[in-house]
Amino acid sequence: MESAQILFDKNITGIECRIKELASARSFDGRTIDASDLEDCEVLIVRSVTKVDRNLLENSRVKLVCSATAGLDHVDVNYLAKSGIDFFSTQGCNSEAVMEYTVNCIFSYAASRGISPFVLSVGIVGYGNVGKQLAMILGHLGIKTLINDPPLQERDGGSSTFSTIQEILDCDVVTLHVPYNEVGEFPTKDLFDEEKLKRLRTSVLIINTARGGVINELDLLKVIKERDDLYVALDCWSGEPRINSRLAQVVWRASPHIAGSSLNSRERAVSALVRKLKEYFGFTNGVLKNSDIVVPQRKPVILQEPENLINLFEIVMPLSDITSEMRHLAADSSGSSPGWLFDELRKKYSERKDFCFYQVETSSIKEELISKLGFGKRT
Repeated sequence: MESAQILFDKNITGIECRIKELASARSFDGRTIDASDLEDCEVLIVRSVTKVDRNLLENSRVKLVCSATAGLDHVDVNYLAKSGIDFFSTQGCNSEAVMEYTVNCIFSYAASRGISPFVLSVGIVGYGNVGKQLAMILGHLGIKTLINDPPLQERDGGSSTFSTIQEILDCDVVTLHVPYNEVGEFPTKDLFDEEKLKRLRTSVLIINTARGGVINELDLLKVIKERDDLYVALDCWSGEPRINSRLAQVVWRASPHIAGSSLNSRERAVSALVRKLKEYFGFTNGVLKNSDIVVPQRKPVILQEPENLINLFEIVMPLSDITSEMRHLAADSSGSSPGWLFDELRKKYSERKDFCFYQVETSSIKEELISKLGFGKRT
């Protein structure tokens, strides 16, 4: 096997051409990599599908691990710190994409219920990069938001701006944006179990774009069978890529972990990774070409004024079609779907663009709302 200083996940789009001037580089399959693949690797660049821990890194020459995703549950950061291995994450690069996915779900939910989205109350669990951005845009739209984040509340000295979990459960929409933690003072594994799910108000929408396991899926299946009023939107699943196909068939919206995967978010992540690698390898003189590539300014996509906002959302992010495909994932006797099917759908729907990429031909009546949602406008 060819040795390389940098090993990178082959599904990190656009990174290879920008790092080949920095050091020798080789790609790998993020779901099948093991310790034998590392050889002379000094820098390892992964996605959330690769577990980075002692089993992978012990006795390796790796000095820097980079993650092209926001979550940290796939990386044993304590082991890295104890082993003197530097760690870099692209947290925040996908927050806009996750926020837009969530807004799409909220507006589609309101349309499904035949009510105005502007009368909804939205409970945001987790006030990090995504939670803050979501609260900001919903605030601009005039939609009421409540925030729950116990770790942040404790650090802030019990600020009154935070809401209790019961106040969150009383909202029309509950959306989860927390890291996955199994231990510690504030674990999030099974944060929403049967007890909390049953306390949700009637006809609530609950959205999980955080991590699989934040909602107990067996409890969720049970509660859905008992309550046909629940609207559930799942983007993250326990056991990915072999997800519970039975659950995918009964939730209102299902997608293959793509909430944060837009073309724009991936470009931001790759640019952040390249900056880190240039710093690591000592390239500060600006003489490189490929690594300094600036993402080209693309011409915006012009969209005719849609009949309604839901049509607009479905054009740029077809969650109804994605849900239909997710519901057709075959299940084995355990109820799990073959992992490759999930990954294929994830690739298929990972090329969407952020709202700002589009210009919408709109009347003066809708112009302000279109703009507040982040779309460009063409009058």
